[in-house]
Amino acid sequence: MIVALRKSFKQSGQIFVTSHNPETIRKFPDESTLYLDRRSHLEPTTARWLGDLRYNGDLVESLKRGDVTNGGE
Repeated sequence: MIVALRKSFKQSGQIFVTSHNPETIRKFPDESTLYLDRRSHLEPTTARWLGDLRYNGDLVESLKRGDVTNGGE
């Protein structure tokens, strides 16, 4: 699936994909991946480029632990 998506959108275009599959998440570069987050269901969702955020080690494990932070923090 990842290879087909990359070939289809290599020259131009965009696609919006959501996934909870760790391998799928790891295959997309931080610079082209948005991180959507909200503190509670009462607050608005924020969208930030994953490349602008800070995390240690593996992205998926950092997401599980809640260790992804704003690069400016």
